[in-house]
Amino acid sequence: MLFLTWNLKGTERAFRLVLDHLRGVKEPFVAAFQELPEIVDSKSKAVRQTLALCGNHVQCLGVIGSLRAPGRLGLFSSDDVKATEPTTTDQNSRMAMTVVDVAGRSSLRVVGIHAIDRRNPATEYARGVWGALARLEIETFWKPNRPLVVLGDFNADPYDPEVSARKGLFALRDRDEVRRNWESSLLPEPMRPLYNPMWHLLPESSTRPGGTYLLNSEDRGIRWRLCDQILVSRELVSLLSGLPEILSTIFNAALTTKSGHPSRRISDHLPVQLRIAL
Repeated sequence: MLFLTWNLKGTERAFRLVLDHLRGVKEPFVAAFQELPEIVDSKSKAVRQTLALCGNHVQCLGVIGSLRAPGRLGLFSSDDVKATEPTTTDQNSRMAMTVVDVAGRSSLRVVGIHAIDRRNPATEYARGVWGALARLEIETFWKPNRPLVVLGDFNADPYDPEVSARKGLFALRDRDEVRRNWESSLLPEPMRPLYNPMWHLLPESSTRPGGTYLLNSEDRGIRWRLCDQILVSRELVSLLSGLPEILSTIFNAALTTKSGHPSRRISDHLPVQLRIAL
């Protein structure tokens, strides 16, 4: 099964490209898109308009958004993936959550996420508060203990505290550490870690982009950021099919410029995908 996430930056071209790409995918898939374009930005018509665009093989599981979180967040899937619960959201409309069945298999919980921008909260504390609140929302949705996938634009790197810390989303790079529960002040009982396979994309590479977002800021030595990530629960770690991928082309369209930077005419983010053998 394919999982794909992309911040579309509100451009219709990016949305249509990724829909065309998904129509050609032969396996079941779930996708989370952030900042859907204005064509789906009317609250009363969002789902209907999106469904009309999707057409064959691509269905909309739900679109959420509010004034507190500009840019709508949507969950999409192939038509052989069935939602068994309606799409819900957290109080800040930063997460879209649903439960799906694939080929009659047991329920898979899916969370699409669009985190707050790291450049707007002035302190690490403020971002830590967001990470803690997001984890508490996920924890409530996660029960009973079922397989879980969290995918989206985290506006943070895998090593940032709101993603990796026990007071945040608690997504780890070490498969052995994911197997056991850990004490955390967030919860009264031991806490289940998530596994973050995106660490595989951090080393330097000449065959792919250095990340999913390029931040040209004088006060940051690391220009490439890995904002867009896919996390999985421990039940899915052994089912991962290969490593996550950063896509630089989609439906035969180049997503990067000649210099290898994200093409802002399409989106200033690059999509990420991961396969799980469900």
